[in-house]
Amino acid sequence: MCGCNHNCWCNFSGRCDGYCLFYTGFSLSQLDSSCESSSWKISGFRLTKRDSYEQKRLFAPLGNDGRSYYASYSETGFLLQTPFTTLRRNVGTFVGRGGTIGWLATGNSLVAVDSQFPGSAQTCLDGLKEKTDHVMDYLINTHHHGDHTAGNPIFKDFAKHIVAHQNVPKLQKISAEGRGQEAVDAQVYADLTYNDKWSEDVGDETVHLMHFGPAHTGGDSVVYFEKANVAHMGDLMFNRAYPFIDINGGANITNWIQVLRKTVEELESDTIYIYGHGNSEFGVTGNKDDLMLKSEFLEALLEYTQKGITEGKSKEEIAKAEPTDGLWDDGRTDVVQLGMSYQELEKAMKDPTSAGYKKYLKIRKRNLHKMNPIPVCKMNND
Repeated sequence: MCGCNHNCWCNFSGRCDGYCLFYTGFSLSQLDSSCESSSWKISGFRLTKRDSYEQKRLFAPLGNDGRSYYASYSETGFLLQTPFTTLRRNVGTFVGRGGTIGWLATGNSLVAVDSQFPGSAQTCLDGLKEKTDHVMDYLINTHHHGDHTAGNPIFKDFAKHIVAHQNVPKLQKISAEGRGQEAVDAQVYADLTYNDKWSEDVGDETVHLMHFGPAHTGGDSVVYFEKANVAHMGDLMFNRAYPFIDINGGANITNWIQVLRKTVEELESDTIYIYGHGNSEFGVTGNKDDLMLKSEFLEALLEYTQKGITEGKSKEEIAKAEPTDGLWDDGRTDVVQLGMSYQELEKAMKDPTSAGYKKYLKIRKRNLHKMNPIPVCKMNND
């Protein structure tokens, strides 16, 4: 119990572990004013289930005071954040249950990228209507997965068109058929599709859709708001999170690596990227460095897997192996070698006040010889 005396059903005991399931009938203001724990600030939410895609990010629609937030888990507990964030030039994100929704909202344009699930889709649509009274020009689906398309029925009567790559309706239907007739009947498909590229002027913005071949699925789109210089990557990007590789949906990990690198090459150096998913610490937006890091991860993953196959290892043996850089014959993992996890290391690199900062400095000092250029002696011809 969290100590607020409101009989919340949760497993909070001094510090939340991020896996919470509880219900109260109180408003946010009622509970915030009486909760004893300063780190426990989501007691007014009705959290009904964990999001299987975002283990540390829970969508929480609030009842009594009409506001909506999502709860983000950190070392100090849950933090309240509004689901709407403006990034640049009237383009922003909505974070709820499912893949991140991108949006463009002005007096003469309205576009949404992906639709999540019906409940959070309605919350998003309501919020967008508060930003503009313009009818929705386009709902764009970055790919066919349900956490990006299940909210399509909520948007269908408000959006003029739903746009996606030409493979998306077919993949969406096949996926639904595997879940039964009820799932098939619930589908709303794109009415506009494209092959390689699609562009449209929407108000004073130009929206581009680009398909660089199979990657996460066989129908992924990169959505680029040209003047805002913001790109939505859909599930081509799981920021600092293990990606879902949908083989049955046409995924191709080799080309996925190239798609990420080609996107960086095609767009501007200061493009802001929106990610389909991301862990709670690094979030769902970033820059080209995130894309390059993900491409390097996928490349290493592919190389490791192919090496295991060549060595005759079983699928189970390959899958259960802990990550290692292969520099040690004794099988030590990266975590053992470094003395800290990658998450701890990245946090220390960014925050000099973190507990692991001194350890990071020692690791960096030991490896400077790998980063600094090798001195070159230039000889005169005399």
